[in-house]
Amino acid sequence: MELLIDARERLLLAAMIMLAGAALGLGSVLSAPLALGGAAGVLFLAVAYRNPALGLCLFVVITFFDRSTGLQSGGVTIVKLSGAALALVWIVEVGSGRKDIPMLVRDRPSVAFAALFLVVWTLASALWASDPGQALTGSAGSAFRLAQGVLLLFIVFSALRERKHVWWLLWAFIGGSVFAAAIGLFGIYGRNASVNDARLSGGFDDPNELAAVLVPAIIFSAAAFLAVGRKAIRWLYAGVAAFLGYAFFQTDSQAGLLALGMALLVGVVFSGRARARTVAIVSALLVGLGAYYTFVTQPVAIQSITSQNNVSGRESLWSVAGSMVKDHPIFGVGAGNFVVSAPAYAASDLNLPRADLIAKAYPAHNSYLQVLAELGVVGLLAFLAVIGISLMLGVRAARAFERAGDWELEMLSRGVVIGTAAMLVAYFFATNQYEKQLWLLLGVGPALLSVAGRGGGRDRGEQPRSAEATAPPRRRGPGLLPHDGAGSLAG
Repeated sequence: MELLIDARERLLLAAMIMLAGAALGLGSVLSAPLALGGAAGVLFLAVAYRNPALGLCLFVVITFFDRSTGLQSGGVTIVKLSGAALALVWIVEVGSGRKDIPMLVRDRPSVAFAALFLVVWTLASALWASDPGQALTGSAGSAFRLAQGVLLLFIVFSALRERKHVWWLLWAFIGGSVFAAAIGLFGIYGRNASVNDARLSGGFDDPNELAAVLVPAIIFSAAAFLAVGRKAIRWLYAGVAAFLGYAFFQTDSQAGLLALGMALLVGVVFSGRARARTVAIVSALLVGLGAYYTFVTQPVAIQSITSQNNVSGRESLWSVAGSMVKDHPIFGVGAGNFVVSAPAYAASDLNLPRADLIAKAYPAHNSYLQVLAELGVVGLLAFLAVIGISLMLGVRAARAFERAGDWELEMLSRGVVIGTAAMLVAYFFATNQYEKQLWLLLGVGPALLSVAGRGGGRDRGEQPRSAEATAPPRRRGPGLLPHDGAGSLAG
């Protein structure tokens, strides 16, 4: 049976390579950028097939600079091509019948069924939507876009199987964030007074989108700082966090500031055995920010939160969304149909201060309100169920690693939960429920608990890692003695 499976896998791999080669040849005839993209696609496909976790991490990095690629013709992007290749590899793995491959439906059915129900409900919304095509495949938000995100949830769970995979994914997220910020800070897609009011957006179209991913990246860097024991590596993470923090404040994002505030609050509450260090870090950060904004500059983002332009814009969009919810509380107006239905509501309300935003097809600028308006109470409950279960599983993973004495993965798990929660707060002020980074992180919580269940997160042949082995040393008397498992820290 195993020989049959191996033969089938080799046959499928050969078929994929031949298809990729054909696409590469066609691309070389049509255009050089397309040929280059095809060559990269072949390489990515081979890497992802041989090591799905590594392929996933490469994909994570790519998602942070989709707009900087030259392969944009006809809506085709590097992200879409690599995502399709990753999905194909996952389908081949699942179809192989191997029992050692983690399966979300089998291992964590609650989050799997909630996510699948959300996709089915979004598809069904085309039946009552004013524009069924928009509900199914529209760019403003559709069942197809949601299905891509949900598929990432399943892929992440299957790919992250070992301790090193968790590190890889966090490195990929941090690295992608650094790149997205750098291409804005150092000239490429730099700040321009005519674009986004000179706010940093980097690898994203919107500064708020960049801020929403920078906050988790900062938290992941801080978690890695706490997790590792070598001083040189720890200060490398501290430097990365400082760079990301500088870039974050160049976005002048109100949603980002609220997300950062939530991250600091949750970090103090949920830092477990590292609470004393977390309180010290948070306190130092707050003192530094207070001094910076007192003596150096004024926080533009805070000043503009209550500005008339900002308040009136969200008031108009949220008012229209609220009217939709009132008229269609259970089913909503259909996926992607907020921008389709909004003009009719704006025409009936002459008191909207920013009706021009409705005419420009702006979304609701609130992920949860937009889901409620488009998919009704049923859709919102399913969306919140996926989020809630994922975070709950991440919390369970952190506690499992704590019980096992695994300081390293405990800190990383706590960082994932805190960073994901912060991103979700940022999405109260942006319509980003389809963003790939969100669904990638929602898949990490369940995967972490799965890793914890396979021998406490040990890689093959590795002994359990206790807090003594991974936590940084502390000074006791005149000399340095090994850490005692962080047992003396407030839990």
